Amino acid sequence: MSAITRFRSLGFVLVALGCSGGNTNTDAASDQSKVDMCESISTEYETALMRAEECTLEASHQCTQTGIASFFCSCHTVVNGDTANLAAISSRFDAAGCMHGCIGTCIDETVATCQRDSTSSTGGRCLPLRSDSGT
Repeated sequence: MSAITRFRSLGFVLVALGCSGGNTNTDAASDQSKVDMCESISTEYETALMRAEECTLEASHQCTQTGIASFFCSCHTVVNGDTANLAAISSRFDAAGCMHGCIGTCIDETVATCQRDSTSSTGGRCLPLRSDSGT
């Protein structure tokens, strides 16, 4: 399970708890609809983020933009493009009243390179530079 999935799962628990406006079946159905909508938007964002991280190996000016890694904690990650689409999806998440939740701190990824990735349709993905100092 990815960190995004774990945070997303936690976030939707928070959404469900934050939506309790009463004890009627209608309220429960409405709460579930909101949770489902937030889940759908979050899944759409995760898919768009995966596409935005795709890059072309050995091309110039790759992996120079940042985007939010997930709606929970709002940590940043490096992407190759399509930040306008990511921002539009993020705005829909906020407009829908979906809640951000965070139980930790971020390690924002601000430097990445285009590295080989077989899951990318372009063969490359923006991945953070890691320091292997041995400590």
